[in-house]
Amino acid sequence: MSDTRSARLEWARRRAAGELEGVGWVDTRLQVGTPDFTQSEAGFHARSFLSVLPAAMREAVEATRARGEPTLVEGLQLLMADAEWLVESRALLWAADSPEPQLLGPLVESFGLGADLHHHAPDRLQRLVARLRPWNARRGEVDAAVSLLASALDEHTSEQFHRAEPSPDEVFACRSARWWAARGAAHARLNLRIDRGWTLFQPSDGPLVHLRAEDILVDWTPGRPIHRGMLRLLPVWGCYRVAIARETSP
Repeated sequence: MSDTRSARLEWARRRAAGELEGVGWVDTRLQVGTPDFTQSEAGFHARSFLSVLPAAMREAVEATRARGEPTLVEGLQLLMADAEWLVESRALLWAADSPEPQLLGPLVESFGLGADLHHHAPDRLQRLVARLRPWNARRGEVDAAVSLLASALDEHTSEQFHRAEPSPDEVFACRSARWWAARGAAHARLNLRIDRGWTLFQPSDGPLVHLRAEDILVDWTPGRPIHRGMLRLLPVWGCYRVAIARETSP
């Protein structure tokens, strides 16, 4: 026999895993005094309807069971078991141990983590919810985003992120004049050059177009996709500054 708290958690986890299909998991014992919402070898017991019946009806049910015949009371317990356990475990519905993981989709999406990240997969949704609080506290930090990808989704980026000064191998991208001016290049007279099919713009000598707080420097290896999930986990105002990874640079 288990206590209500551990039985509730075990029921929620097994239901989320799809292990409680049908009614074979329901403990339909009718003995008066059986604790409500507990787990035993007979299954998960919600509550015994027998205890709320008038004495005459209780005696009729016991006589019917003694003859080895099914009773309406047992049928009602089978019918109501899933709903009763859902109500009993309602505090877990929006938690990582939710018995109904698909409900977690709107929760993680409210944090900007869309279906392209959670894929509507119950296990991914549960792991994301379990790690939402620490990630949200550090939201906007590259390390926190990389950690969430690895721990919650078992995904790893091929590119490297850092806050060092950009290198001469930074790939040119069309930006507004205001963008250039804010980074120390008031005009477009940059050291643009084409090398191995890439247009690079940081000068090899002289002042660099420096990073601002919203800039994220990415060392990228050509031929490998940039992880799109990082774009979801970082602020919308973040600005990728892509450079050819040093090991593959000219």
